[in-house]
Amino acid sequence: MVIEAQSDYYLELYTNLSAYQKRVLIAISKNGSNIFSKEYSEKHSLSTVSSTQRAVQKLIDLAIIEKNGEEYLYSDPFFKKFIILRFKA
Repeated sequence: MVIEAQSDYYLELYTNLSAYQKRVLIAISKNGSNIFSKEYSEKHSLSTVSSTQRAVQKLIDLAIIEKNGEEYLYSDPFFKKFIILRFKA
C-alpha cells in the first residue's frame, strides 16, 4: 500500500510543519472550500484569517496543497489519506 510505503516520509513532512499549519492541513482534509470564512474558522478551531492565509501560503509553497478554483486540495491524495487515518481527521 502506498500510504504504508510512504509513511515515514509523510510523518516527517507533517512533523516539520508548525502547529497551526497542521491544524489548517487537518481542516482541509475535511473540507477545502470556503477556508477563509468565519464559519470555517469556528468549525475547525482556527484563528484569524491572516494566520490561516499565511499557513495556506506556506503549505502551497511546500507543494503540500494547491488551489483549484475556489477549493484547496492536497497535491498528494495519499498524504491526505495518511492524515485522515493517522490523525482521525
